[in-house]
Amino acid sequence: AASSRTLRQALLFIYKLVVAHMKKILQIFTLVYISLLFTSCGTTYRIEKTEYDYIPYNGNEVLVFESNNYETDTIILKQYKGWDKPSRYPYRVTFEKYEKFGIELIHSNSLLNNSAPDFLIELRAFNWKGLRIDLRTKSKNDNYINKTRLTKAEFDNIPSNEILINEKLYSDVKIILGDIPKNGTIEVTQFYWSKKYGLLGWDMNNSKWRLR
Repeated sequence: AASSRTLRQALLFIYKLVVAHMKKILQIFTLVYISLLFTSCGTTYRIEKTEYDYIPYNGNEVLVFESNNYETDTIILKQYKGWDKPSRYPYRVTFEKYEKFGIELIHSNSLLNNSAPDFLIELRAFNWKGLRIDLRTKSKNDNYINKTRLTKAEFDNIPSNEILINEKLYSDVKIILGDIPKNGTIEVTQFYWSKKYGLLGWDMNNSKWRLR
């Protein structure tokens, strides 16, 4: 009985203590909540002005490619700009934003039904890793051939080569390997990218495409 009385007294003391300091407790919780809001504010990652130079297109070009099988493919380019916003965390009121800038492509004589634009190259600000560069290409007969994704440092570290295409010598060409799809088949084995002129061509399993 004595221990039960002691427990009741202790609980009553805690209750009175909480009631007496309720205002201060609410103030502490409010400060903690406000602090969480500020520390959870998202960061805006922007593309640096000089990084736009990685894209040599204005977004109004028409490129014609020809394969070693004497096929042609005409690609129309269009510029776009926007933001990526990853899913927000439950306790956050804001979220991180990543600026993106790229060049869409669409095939003027595509055999695809309702062929939709896809990007040829996209720059994306990417937190502590810096700029990310995505390259894609697709042929008129294929829904999607391949892509590759590089950080700015990885892209810069690819050596430049001299390549002769249709009797024109390019001296700033990066040979970029394509990704291997999960199904194990390789569509594009490598891209040919000029810093000054952009996409010069790509190699596939059974064909080679070059800028005319």
